[in-house]
Amino acid sequence: MTNFFTQAYKQAPWRREKRLSGAILLFVLLGAVVSLLYLFVINQKAAAGISIQLLETERRRAVRSIADLRTDLAFITSASQMRARAEEMGFQPMNPEDALYIVIPGYHGRQADIPVEIRPQAEIRNPADNESYHDSLWDWLQTRIESLQKVTK
Repeated sequence: MTNFFTQAYKQAPWRREKRLSGAILLFVLLGAVVSLLYLFVINQKAAAGISIQLLETERRRAVRSIADLRTDLAFITSASQMRARAEEMGFQPMNPEDALYIVIPGYHGRQADIPVEIRPQAEIRNPADNESYHDSLWDWLQTRIESLQKVTK
């Protein structure tokens, strides 16, 4: 009787092979999906790296261009260039005695902005004036030992 049940429930050989091939196929498909996902991530990382390199190259080019423009501006606004252009336009150096100064009533000139509040001298304290800084290390140690002895008694 036991032999009958074993034979009745025994799987056909083609079903076992089908199950085994299905499991192998499942692992192969799972491996393919993982490798495709890995390739996708690697592709995105490579694209981001290339994009960063291109942006860095563009930034360096912009920095060089700005430096060149600053150099040109410094040359154009140099004293010798400004004097040459002024002379080309017909300007001449002025003698300070020939200057005409006009006094405008009510105008007191530009006032300096002082954003920091100036404190009176009495509020500024020297840290060395603090009494706790006048004790030596030995005095401080003796005081601590005495206070510990009082607590333990």
